[in-house]
Amino acid sequence: MKTAAKSLCVGLAFLFSLGVMAPGLCSQAQAKVGGDQAGQKSAGEQGGKEVSPTHLQSQAVLKFRELQSTMRSLKAELKEREPDKVKRIQVGLRFMAETKMEERMKEVSDMLEGKSWDEAIRQMDTIRKDLDQLMQLLLDRDVDLRKLMEQIDKLEKFKNKVDKLLSEQRKEKEESSKAEKLKKHIEDLKEARSRVQDLIAKEQEVKSGTKALGATAKEDPRLTEKQGELAEKAEKLEESLKALEQEGKDLSKGEGSEGKAGGAEGQSGSASSSAGKAAESMQRAQARMGAKAPEAALDDQENAIDELKRADEALQKMEEEAQRKLLSLPFEQLSKKQLETMQKTDDLAKDMDKAQEAEKGEDGNGGGEPIPGKKNVELAVPKQKNAAGSLKERKPSKARRDQKDAEDELKEAKKKLEDALAQLRQELQEEVLRALEERFTAMLAKQVALTSRTKVTQKRRKRIEALAQSGIVPTSIKTACRQISKGERSLEAEARSALRLLEEEGSTAVFPEIVKELAQELRKVAGLLESFETGESVTVRQLEVERLLKALLEALRKQIEYNDDESKPSQPNDGEQPLVPLSAELRMLRTLQEGVNRKTKVVNKMKKGKSRKELADDAARQEGRVGGLTRKLANKLQKDEGNEDGEDK
Repeated sequence: MKTAAKSLCVGLAFLFSLGVMAPGLCSQAQAKVGGDQAGQKSAGEQGGKEVSPTHLQSQAVLKFRELQSTMRSLKAELKEREPDKVKRIQVGLRFMAETKMEERMKEVSDMLEGKSWDEAIRQMDTIRKDLDQLMQLLLDRDVDLRKLMEQIDKLEKFKNKVDKLLSEQRKEKEESSKAEKLKKHIEDLKEARSRVQDLIAKEQEVKSGTKALGATAKEDPRLTEKQGELAEKAEKLEESLKALEQEGKDLSKGEGSEGKAGGAEGQSGSASSSAGKAAESMQRAQARMGAKAPEAALDDQENAIDELKRADEALQKMEEEAQRKLLSLPFEQLSKKQLETMQKTDDLAKDMDKAQEAEKGEDGNGGGEPIPGKKNVELAVPKQKNAAGSLKERKPSKARRDQKDAEDELKEAKKKLEDALAQLRQELQEEVLRALEERFTAMLAKQVALTSRTKVTQKRRKRIEALAQSGIVPTSIKTACRQISKGERSLEAEARSALRLLEEEGSTAVFPEIVKELAQELRKVAGLLESFETGESVTVRQLEVERLLKALLEALRKQIEYNDDESKPSQPNDGEQPLVPLSAELRMLRTLQEGVNRKTKVVNKMKKGKSRKELADDAARQEGRVGGLTRKLANKLQKDEGNEDGEDK
């Protein structure tokens, strides 16, 4: 299939080049028959051999038949896999039949045999225009590329919307998480108070037992052991209360009330501080009880109970403060915000659905690819609705769980969109590569023909001007120059069209600049021809155009071959690979520099005058251009290497 497609491209390029060359060769033959100097060879010489218009026309008819055969083969091969391209081939075949192109080409052959030059030229011009239109019908990938770019743009917009919704959903989940933490903090405070109160009750029991021992020097080992156990619990309580105070402090951050929820933690009246003092008093009481001084232990036990009561009071204040904060939370507002996000998510799901339906409509057969991530966006909506309801009911824990589920769905939607975009960008690059390769192949064929016509015109000019008045450009030369210039202008338009395509693709640094240089060179050539210049100052530029086109084609073809190589190592499909590698861009810069060198050599050989100065100025401008592009390429290389090393250079 690839061979057939390549044959199609080459066949079209060849036919088009014949369409450019043949009228000029007919004009030569006409001039020769009309009285060119005897004994001179036809100006259509190529490589020392005469190429007649009749011979070229015979080649054109044969190539045309090969082209039709290739198109029919491609139509059969692509029928199932690429129906859009089959439609394009069908249009091309129908266009060939309706314009009766083959019959008209045979008529031209008959005209050439009968030496009806003027009539043959007129017919060739109309055939050339039809060939141009056929080429546009078959090889113009603008429709495919536009569809790809529109698809990328559409999915990129969807991805950005999902990303924005994801950011909103995360913020709302964080708000619910804060409320959930505050609610849990209150529960922890209640549980801590319960532990403190239990410790107070048990310490009072131990105190009563100690008091029962009286002033006698006795010890109750079980009571002493129990006092030790309570001291250990008080120490553990102290650590728990420190954590609670820090938690309250963290929850108060950013609210302008840092320290309130901790009950003035860090000061002597804080809950953890009181629990620590209670533990110390209990340890002293245990020591005295072990030393058979129960009456002395009573004061320590009383101090422990007092400190624990202070801890309970501090915890109560912390709980009341946390309750006030919880009550002051704008659950109604949080619920409203969540509903707004839900509505945006629902609107996005509907937009995705409309886009999918629009694709089905365009296909006209109920087809259309589903929008990546659409299902996940739809699944996020009920989760968000549930979360909004839970917030309204002041249930932040349940709300947070639903919000987490919604966030996960949006994350998955974003990932699917990113994967699809990476794939589409890769497809776009492949299409751009092939579109440019086809365009530049046709341009090169046409430029080779135009360069040949320019050389032919210059040879005729030398013979005719030797017989004409000095300084006067013959009418036939002016006509030839205008025709060649028109061809160069059309090539300039093709180059600028390719440049727009590269700029939209946007992954290479130097490639578009080389194409811009190509367009400028073509513009200069066309301008010189419009001024009826046909000498070396024109042909040297035309040859540089050919070399630039060859360099561009070499880079494109190598990349196409690399992409088609199934044995190459697989790489992550991140959609960020350049259209052509930096090494290819560097080779194109070298081609541009070599062109500057060749122009400089030609300038050294030319006589002083306007043409010499213009060529020298062009060479100087291009030299500066090469320097600027080299720096641009070096900066890109340095930036890429910096990114690989994780540095920001």
